[in-house]
Amino acid sequence: MLESAISIHDGILTDLSEQYLISCNTVSPQKWGCNGGFTAHDWHMNTPGLDNMTAGAVLESSFPYVAKDVSCGSSYIHAYKIQSWGYVGNFIPSADQIKQALYQYGPLETTMCVGPSFSNYRGGIFKTDEKAVCGNSVNHAVDLVGWDDTLGEHGVWILRNSWGSAWGDHGYMLIDRTVSNIGYATSFINYQSSGQRVKVFLPVVNH
Repeated sequence: MLESAISIHDGILTDLSEQYLISCNTVSPQKWGCNGGFTAHDWHMNTPGLDNMTAGAVLESSFPYVAKDVSCGSSYIHAYKIQSWGYVGNFIPSADQIKQALYQYGPLETTMCVGPSFSNYRGGIFKTDEKAVCGNSVNHAVDLVGWDDTLGEHGVWILRNSWGSAWGDHGYMLIDRTVSNIGYATSFINYQSSGQRVKVFLPVVNH
């Protein structure tokens, strides 16, 4: 999500460290680690990690991903920060509120309930409602990058997952807006240009 904001505002393609979030942000109440965690926005804004440095995102080249819980290092350069973040509407925003936020802020973070069908998705419109897997709760976070009102019975969200390009449609999914609690706790970030590059505009995907 922050990588997308940097691309939109700075014209820079960045690779930020997931391992930093796993290893260095294991403090209450979010308690990051390989078992998951909540949104990382606070650490990208004003909460220092266990390296006891300033807040902000760390580059992948500084702390590469190793897919396991390893110790946090002593110091990292925190190359990018956000100015603020917030939730869209309330914890269950309307489709119109999410669309407006996509226009205003770019890609959003949202949560949903996923099960075996989500894991095995390979393409097309995902219509399987897996909310029974976690009841009225959610168990997975994804990025919303756009929508298409003309597809399916209810329109679709276009989401990007974090499981790599081998999952889904090259890492993306078209999902019916009414299934699997998609849209719960949708949040935005406010990132201002660092001034390092000429600003470019990359439009939100919207068919």
